[in-house]
Amino acid sequence: MTGSPSWRAVFKAARQELAPARKLELCLQCRQLIQERMTELAPEFSEGERATLEEALRALWIMEEEIRNPKIN
Repeated sequence: MTGSPSWRAVFKAARQELAPARKLELCLQCRQLIQERMTELAPEFSEGERATLEEALRALWIMEEEIRNPKIN
């Protein structure tokens, strides 16, 4: 593993962040880390991890939409 943060750590930080601009940055960073992880695991994906990654991607999408469209909330 490289020196980059885990997608889980960045996901947790994004969920806790209050500043919209920083939260969006963290969402984008986490999305990239999740996509990299999915690529790494493609040949040996377990259903449990696939479901966890897909759930995190959905949650990130919701956070990003809430930032971009605050009147929807």
